[in-house]
Amino acid sequence: MTFNLVEGGRSASIRRAAESLWAQNFHSVEHIVQDGGSNDGTQTLLGAIVADASDHVPTYLESEPDKGIYDGMNRAVARANGRYVIFLNSDDLLGEPDALQKLAEPLKAGDCDFAFGLTAMIDPDTGARKLLSRPSLEAVLQRMPFGHNATAFRRGLFDDLGGHDLSFPVASDYDFVLRMVAAGSKGERVDAVVSQFLKGGASANAEAVRRDYAAIWGKVYGPWVDLSGDDQATRELWHKAGHMPFRIPFAIWRNRQLAPGIRRAAWHSMMKSLRRTLTGRGLR
Repeated sequence: MTFNLVEGGRSASIRRAAESLWAQNFHSVEHIVQDGGSNDGTQTLLGAIVADASDHVPTYLESEPDKGIYDGMNRAVARANGRYVIFLNSDDLLGEPDALQKLAEPLKAGDCDFAFGLTAMIDPDTGARKLLSRPSLEAVLQRMPFGHNATAFRRGLFDDLGGHDLSFPVASDYDFVLRMVAAGSKGERVDAVVSQFLKGGASANAEAVRRDYAAIWGKVYGPWVDLSGDDQATRELWHKAGHMPFRIPFAIWRNRQLAPGIRRAAWHSMMKSLRRTLTGRGLR
């Protein structure tokens, strides 16, 4: 997903992203380059990359105005032909050359709907790589449990769930993953660095992320839990605190009609909230 990369000084980063895909030893792949209708020379830049990709990976460029990054992702998936999709933003890199191969193994075995790996941050001055916190589905009630760009999703699942909800401009990936786990989808973690990004890159505004998370919780948890006393502002405080009141995950955990993955995540959140309460840092 790209837009006005030349103007943003990201001409080199998009080529590095493409080259990280070309370096993969898994070759059953296509690359959909989805541009949001750039008008600063980015389309010429992307055209050159597509031409250079001809010896590596089938690559297709589409450029049209969109409603933001998640709309671009949805459009790219609609054009894809593969059974599984993985998202690679213009500032991201794939990991080791066998990263996609390792992701593909559990997917080809047919045991899961999605597979996720590790995410690393690279220091642009030294090249040193630091792994981020280990991904865990048990954290999904409270945060993104793994890197969106470190995950391969079954295309049919993405379509069945309606893709990314454009109501959430900065955290629609979290909304999708939360709905995916709530639907009973099964995932498997692989021990491979799948996604890498440069330290110091642009990040979403923290307040905007907080607003989206609070709205997502209201949308998804509302049918399971009585949130009549927990408005948007209250839920934003949960995000700021890093956990939610014990009664919220408890109500989710005790609902035996919910998918096992969500109930396991609720237990994890219950224990976290309980520890916070016992140390005097809990929410009520």
